Amino acid sequence: MGNEIVSNEDFDFFLAQDLSETDKMIAGMRALIEESENAYAAMKNQKWFQRIWYTITRKNSATVKEMQMNRDKLSMYCVHVLTRLVQQKTLSDAMLVSLTASVRNMSILHNQLQQVTYRLAKKLDEKISSVDSYQNLITDIQNGIFHRNGSLIGVIDIFSRVDERTAKDAGRLRRIRETMENNNFDFDESVDAVRFGEQVLALPEESVGRIYLFSQNHMQIGVLAYACCLIEKYFYALKSEKPDMSEKVIHEAMDTCRLTDRVSFAMGDVFVELEQSVVDVLSHKQILEGESAVSPIESRVNAVIGDMNDRVICNRNAVSDRVNAVRDRVNAVHDRLNQLNQKRVQK
Repeated sequence: MGNEIVSNEDFDFFLAQDLSETDKMIAGMRALIEESENAYAAMKNQKWFQRIWYTITRKNSATVKEMQMNRDKLSMYCVHVLTRLVQQKTLSDAMLVSLTASVRNMSILHNQLQQVTYRLAKKLDEKISSVDSYQNLITDIQNGIFHRNGSLIGVIDIFSRVDERTAKDAGRLRRIRETMENNNFDFDESVDAVRFGEQVLALPEESVGRIYLFSQNHMQIGVLAYACCLIEKYFYALKSEKPDMSEKVIHEAMDTCRLTDRVSFAMGDVFVELEQSVVDVLSHKQILEGESAVSPIESRVNAVIGDMNDRVICNRNAVSDRVNAVRDRVNAVHDRLNQLNQKRVQK
């Protein structure tokens, strides 16, 4: 399945979406590649997904079970679309930062995805080399940009804009925290699950895709797993279903993530967890040319060769041990003979 599967007509549709819809679409495709069942349920009503689904199955609608059965084709198609979007559409610096981290952190679930995922990572590396958003980030914190939807979602928004240069610079990270402290961020504050849910659902459309993509990168942090669930259930729902569904979505997401009304997220703790996770993801390139450029067949051949080498070494060691054991026994016999000869001479 090559680039030709993304027809010009389909790609013109993807390319024509406005920036906020493009960000949501990119984050949604990333979720599909990870094969999350929740993501399958959330994306199946999106127009861009329906277009993809018709292309690969010639069907107009999909069930979660059908999506799981076609996961290989679906994942491959999404990676090809993402690669072309990165090449041909101007994405925001903040979105490039999150997408680069996401691709590096992406689980390679199918061997046939290795080549195209590596090409996508290379394209992103070419673009991200010119991104250094640190000073703009400091200015936006000073201008109160990140308090507009709530302080905790503001912390997440800030870290979604931290690029590789900043993640590798302890001084920059320290300056970010100091600037936040000097601009009304209270690290002793705690935000309960319901209030945080309200903050997420109040996000402007232009922030949704980026926050969703960033949250997928750090799902091991409980508050971000909750954020993913909220976004999937609300922002990817049909527009006709959205009115008056906020309270229902919050409680459904809390149930999914096993949270209660008594659960609170401490700002200081979330900051520390996010800082460590962002540093871990951005400081270590996990998609390497030497690994991803190897074809599945070559990979299997190398594995067999490696296994044969291990066996040869193991057999060689076993033979060596056997030889040494025989040598020790021969030496012992010689020593015994010498002792007997010495006794004979003495007599």
